[in-house]
Amino acid sequence: MIRTVSLCVIRRGEELLLEEFFDEDVGITYYRPIGGTVEYGESSKITVIREVKEEIDADISEPILIGIIENIFNYQDQIGHENDFIYEAELNL
Repeated sequence: MIRTVSLCVIRRGEELLLEEFFDEDVGITYYRPIGGTVEYGESSKITVIREVKEEIDADISEPILIGIIENIFNYQDQIGHENDFIYEAELNL
């Protein structure tokens, strides 16, 4: 099954707002933009707005789609497959 994800690049000057994760199975820390899984019947744009609100309790301005990444990877001896919609937006302060 292919998982669909929406992520939001939020900048402050040269800095990026990233979320930190620790994968206990492989013992590594990694970072990624704020976001999450697109729910059935939900557009990727609505997902990124919802996820930013849920994860950091912030509203964003009109998100702009800047790219789509197809990510096929091995994890725990299985193949994973994601389509990642990458948006850029500013926080509404």
